[in-house]
Amino acid sequence: MNPSPHNNPTAAAVVGQQSPPTVEPDSLFAQQSVAGEETPWWQRNFLLQQPTLVNAWNAVFPTVVVNIFGIVLFLRMGWIVGTAGLFQAIVVLALCTLFSSVTVLSAIGICERCQIRSGGIYFLVSHVLGKRIGGAVGLIYTFGQACATSLVALGFGESMAKLAGIFNPVAIKTLSMLVLVILNAMNFAGLRFIIRLQLLLMCFLALAIGDFLLGAVLFTPQDPEAGIGELSAERLFQNWHSHYGPSNCTPFSELPGIEDHNSAELGQENFFSVFGILFANFIGVLAGVNMSGNLADPLRNIAEGELSALGASFALCFLIMLILGASVDR
Repeated sequence: MNPSPHNNPTAAAVVGQQSPPTVEPDSLFAQQSVAGEETPWWQRNFLLQQPTLVNAWNAVFPTVVVNIFGIVLFLRMGWIVGTAGLFQAIVVLALCTLFSSVTVLSAIGICERCQIRSGGIYFLVSHVLGKRIGGAVGLIYTFGQACATSLVALGFGESMAKLAGIFNPVAIKTLSMLVLVILNAMNFAGLRFIIRLQLLLMCFLALAIGDFLLGAVLFTPQDPEAGIGELSAERLFQNWHSHYGPSNCTPFSELPGIEDHNSAELGQENFFSVFGILFANFIGVLAGVNMSGNLADPLRNIAEGELSALGASFALCFLIMLILGASVDR
């Protein structure tokens, strides 16, 4: 005869322990108990403490692509192909992509063997070489990014001033500093605003590259005086070999429209000078790694976003070089 829990106080106690009071599944207390967090619900709902989580395709990929397709691509790619020749320009592009891929794969390997936290470059280097070296490398990397940002802002100011027909160096620098102030204000606005802005920049970048590719293939402009013509295999073979010449530097005080325009001779261009200019485009290849603290799945997002961005950038730059070599005279 089985004892009843009503007749056995010990069994009744066990039954009482095994049957806790039920809680409605949609109550705030139940949600907080299941999550095991002590953060109040009002802070969780409004994301006052939790980071904004993003993924590979809305954060890492557009960030790396926007960093790679910088001022060098739009203002110096024609000079690179015309100076180094199409063959050596492709070699330079392949080397830049190779070195960047080694860096990205090293970062992914470090992320696989340690718990990923925020910190970006400092986090990766400090896990391999220690905190002191990691701090030094992170500081140098930060200053390098600041210099790269200033160069991009200066290139933007120069381009906009030329479009407006202004050749005053003071106006160019003023416009560049205004751009830096706007960028700082955007950083203070928060990560969500930055992500949306990068997606918008990605759309503009896609339109610009698409306009170049379609215009070169379908609507090739005819401007013999500027050296622009139809796509031609003969012109491509003429631009195949290098044509290194004297290096000329034009300071801001000697821009077109200013008197006493004299170029300063700085020596002979060579393979490594061209490589240094194009490789500056790949400085921001680890921009996706710097977002490690805000990624939903850091290891997978970094690997997918970084490698996809590198592959897409190499393919587009290679195609742009081919079009420039086949349609533009030296």
